[in-house]
This record gives sequence, C-alpha cells and structure tokens, in this order.
Amino acid sequence: MTTTWTNNKLVAVQDANGICAHCGRVCRLPWQSLELFVREQSLASEGIAREARGKPRRYQMRVVHLNGRREDDRRENLKPLCLGCAVSYQSRFRRPVYVRRRKYL
Repeated sequence: MTTTWTNNKLVAVQDANGICAHCGRVCRLPWQSLELFVREQSLASEGIAREARGKPRRYQMRVVHLNGRREDDRRENLKPLCLGCAVSYQSRFRRPVYVRRRKYL
C-alpha cells in the first residue's frame, strides 16, 4: 500500500466492503494479497477465483475523486471502484493527447 492513502480513502474502501460502487464487482482490497483474495472467492464462486488468478489487476479496488482533483480527499468526494470502472471514470478528466503527425517526404 502506498503512502498516498489517507484515512478517508481507507474508510471509503472499508464502507464499500470490497464491492465496486458502480458495477457491483467483488474486488480485492488494497492491503489484501492476491492469494488470500483467491482463497476467499473460491469458497464463494469458483469462476471469480479462476478469473482472478488469470487477470489479477481486473479485481483491484481503486478510489477515484469525483471532482477529478487528487488533492481533495474529503470523504464525500471519494468513490471506491474496480479498476475497469475507475479507468473509464477517470478518462473524463484527462486532457486529450494530440500526436504530432510526421511529415513524410
């Protein structure tokens, strides 16, 4: 776990109980090892455990800032999402990248 996790981020993840707030996917908590997550999910559903072994990043829990500002860590500004939902949500706040076209002779 990185040092950028504040108490409000931890509370947001714990309140969600490891479930994505958007799609409802069961996610691995940031402090939880992949082996422990797979073991817990294999008791509930073998399909999730098998897929989590094959694609472990898909089941990571992320916390996004609703207003797009990373420095704003108020609890009401944080939303716990799975990696797929977090990437699609955060893409709204990224500036488009313009690629310079090469001039061919």
